[in-house]
This record gives sequence, C-alpha cells and structure tokens, in this order.
Amino acid sequence: MYYISKRLVISASHHLELSYPSKCSQLHGHNWTITVYCKARELNKDGMVIDFKLIKQKIESQLDHANLNEVLPCSREHCQVDMRPVAPVLPRRCPGERRKHGNVRRE
Repeated sequence: MYYISKRLVISASHHLELSYPSKCSQLHGHNWTITVYCKARELNKDGMVIDFKLIKQKIESQLDHANLNEVLPCSREHCQVDMRPVAPVLPRRCPGERRKHGNVRRE
C-alpha cells in the first residue's frame, strides 16, 4: 500500500452552534490548515498515488473562501470536521483518485 499526505492552508468562515451565548455563534473566519491523506494499492502509470495539483484544486475549489457550515454536509454528531476553536483542522478523505508525486510511503 502507498500513502501520501498533502498539507494546505485555506481561508474560510463558519459559525458554532453552542449551548450558551457566544460571539462564535456569529459567522466569522479563520485560516484553516488541512491535511489530506491518500492511499493506493498500486501506483498509476506515472508512478503516483495522486498528483498534488489535483488535491490542491479539489480542496481550494470547494473550501477556500467558503462558509464551511454550508459546504460541508454534516451534523454536529456525524461530522468528520472538527470546527472547535482549539482544533481548527479539516480532515477530509481523498475522493477516489489514485495518483501522486512526491513523498510516498509503502507498507
């Protein structure tokens, strides 16, 4: 199995649904660090899991300068995105592509 990761920084807004009054209930923005992890059983014909350019295009086209509460379809109980202020990280799955160049780890 081959594994790669790609770290990106985006700017996006969100609001928190809290059980108490808070400024964070209002729409506000952050710079978010996202790490995308991909794996493949085999490398493609170019020797890649996925091209980093495709990861960057996919993440930026869907999340950069977006309202994350609107574009990430999840409820608080079933969400893979931790939007708490202490952990502004967006773990996302790599959508099916099996190419990459750069850091490759094989197990």
